[in-house]
Amino acid sequence: MSALLELIRRTDDDYLAGLTNKGTVKRAYKDLEQASPAVSFEGEDARVTLSDAVCLIKAPLGESTCSCPSRSICRHIVTAILWLKKQDMQEEGEAAQNPGPVQGGTEASDPERIQKDAGAADPERAEKDVGAAVQKGPAERWESLKRFPLDKIKKAMGSRKYAAFLIRLQTGFKPEIEESSILTVRFPWQQVTVKLLEPLDYSSCSCHSSRLCEHKAAALLAYQLQSGILTLEELSDTPKDGKKWDVHQMKAAAAAAKQLLSEAMSNGLARSSADIPETMERMAVISHNCSLPDFERAFRELAEEYRSYFGRKASFTEEGLLDGITALYRRACLLEECEDEAQIGRLAGSFREEYLPVPDLHLMGMGRRYFRSKSGYAGYTYYFMEKDTGRWYTYTDTRPVFYDNRKISPKAAGSAPAPWELNCSLEQITDLEFVLKDPSVTESGRISSGSKTKAEIVGVKPFTREFWNSRIDRDFLTLLKGTFEEDSGSKQEHLAVVLPARCRGSQFDSIRQTFCMELEDLMGRVLEIEVRYSQEEDPVIKTLEKLSQRLQEEKYALPAFVGRLYLKDGHMKMYPVDYFDLTEG
Repeated sequence: MSALLELIRRTDDDYLAGLTNKGTVKRAYKDLEQASPAVSFEGEDARVTLSDAVCLIKAPLGESTCSCPSRSICRHIVTAILWLKKQDMQEEGEAAQNPGPVQGGTEASDPERIQKDAGAADPERAEKDVGAAVQKGPAERWESLKRFPLDKIKKAMGSRKYAAFLIRLQTGFKPEIEESSILTVRFPWQQVTVKLLEPLDYSSCSCHSSRLCEHKAAALLAYQLQSGILTLEELSDTPKDGKKWDVHQMKAAAAAAKQLLSEAMSNGLARSSADIPETMERMAVISHNCSLPDFERAFRELAEEYRSYFGRKASFTEEGLLDGITALYRRACLLEECEDEAQIGRLAGSFREEYLPVPDLHLMGMGRRYFRSKSGYAGYTYYFMEKDTGRWYTYTDTRPVFYDNRKISPKAAGSAPAPWELNCSLEQITDLEFVLKDPSVTESGRISSGSKTKAEIVGVKPFTREFWNSRIDRDFLTLLKGTFEEDSGSKQEHLAVVLPARCRGSQFDSIRQTFCMELEDLMGRVLEIEVRYSQEEDPVIKTLEKLSQRLQEEKYALPAFVGRLYLKDGHMKMYPVDYFDLTEG
């Protein structure tokens, strides 16, 4: 009984509304005004007899029962709880006005009194009940919710919805969590509200499911992340389908990859066998069977490089082949020595990114880049920045070039209609600000062009210095550390907007067929803009040459550069996607 009364003292309207709903609690307060029930105690339970029902109030309160037909927490149970709480408050008030004698010279604390009263019948149970009944401290509160098993959360959500939820969190869209006597978790993008209670069985959801639904599971996951029990990084590193990697098999494949790559390096190009492309393809198949998708892709690219060499194609470079071999060899070494399962997952990569729905995105066009893959596709990647979160997104306009070697005209590609029913061309989209409704994106930020997604143009993207001040990188050392210090294995490109202090000038290396422009920050640290010549890149190089000449001859303010960052020969370099002048106001 004492444990039950202590629990009732801690119960408030929020908790009762969580057990039922606000309407039932309001109705119970009205019934309380006319109620004069009879109360008797049966062990640790309280029997409350109302005019039209008999309630047995138990701890936890969610296990209370009523003689009425309702199978849930009804207004009679809530009325009975409110009556017990009211009576207890009145008795405490009377005790305060007429204090009794203190035994032994010291008044027992409330937990001690509860244990003393309840211990006569069953000392062990009394101690357990008192521990549960006494108000928990901040460190112990919601302990059962914090430690709810992650595997059960994943099972309740399902692999697809679990992955979609992680992407929402990564893109900056988080549920609203409010703490009182209950945990209220709201999901604005679904218009769903979950009320988490202890014990969890008595939690409720606006979807009206009595089981652990996907919303309750997501609410538990969100609270565990907010509490620091879990981190978004470690969740992103685990397989979304819940499967475990066969680490032994993966390491064996890594060892085989090292051996093959070592032999390729030892033989060199001159002594390479004509069947080495097929050998690389076989190793790609082995990598696939051992759940090493990044290894599979790398071996297929090496096979294509060797075919280009034997076919005497102009696109082949020894530097490109060497970079591919050494990068894959280093990855194989890291995988073979790695013991951390999360890092093994990052090194292995993922086979295919899935497009998952996310909340509406407020995007700004930031430029485009031409690409041609070794797998036989070419096109342009368009870059966007989310205005509220600063996260980068991409859209790829690609086409196969297996059957012909015709070049893609930048003008023709840019004049193609934009996706998402935007009334403009793809080239014009790079200067616009728009809201994308019902989008689907991959974990790396690629946006789907699906028919469900629509866009509404807001206007031209802002160019004011005030807007970009907090979004621009001016310190190249800080940019380098923040971008490349930790190899997370993310598929997302490294993108940035930089504002240099000076431009050293530019030059075109006729031997390497490469244009280079050197930018300096305030401390004299250099960031190199580099573009390799091709027919598609020729307009980019000419534009940069004109810009460099203008900056050298006239005292213009330096523009902000948008680009993709990468490391080469120990230096951070940038491929320019676009540049723009900052305006005042």
